[in-house]
Amino acid sequence: MAKGKPQAFKCSICGRTFKMAAHLARHQNTIHGAKKKKVAGKKAAKRIVGKKVQQARRPAKRARPVRQGGTTPLLQQMQAYRSDLIAQRAQVNTQIGAIERALAALGTKIGAPARKPAAGRRGAAARPGSLKTYVERVLRARGRSMAVKDVTDAVLRAGFKSTNKTLAKSVGIALSQMRNVRKVSRGLFSLK
Repeated sequence: MAKGKPQAFKCSICGRTFKMAAHLARHQNTIHGAKKKKVAGKKAAKRIVGKKVQQARRPAKRARPVRQGGTTPLLQQMQAYRSDLIAQRAQVNTQIGAIERALAALGTKIGAPARKPAAGRRGAAARPGSLKTYVERVLRARGRSMAVKDVTDAVLRAGFKSTNKTLAKSVGIALSQMRNVRKVSRGLFSLK
């Protein structure tokens, strides 16, 4: 398969093409009747005749896709697509190996790429200028426990710019997420 060109899955009956094998399978099931539809629940299986309620006949077992030479055309396409992907993986692995050898020749350490923790996750380092950095700065300057409302006011006085109408709520959430802050009592927080 050429790099950058998506794989096309073609219907063997009508010739229509699809980008994904699952879409082709759904097309063959619904349009060409490769599978019969299930009856949805007991209500759909009951028929009212006069005053009597009779059970409808159970649907026949699903028809299996027609096999040609032991495999379906869809299966053949999926196997071909898999082999193309494996060939691409081998090519990418050789390119990565060449880059790693070049980096090693330049004297750099090669390891797993470092993951930077997201600022929103619990315990992650806050980015400079964020609400959490202002909250920490205010609590450190105060030196004792503060209420959420007092922290909110002090954060605004410290220069945090926000148009948030519920900033106190955001401050309370930030305080509960910060690992270096402990809850003293209801609504009171201090640095550890």
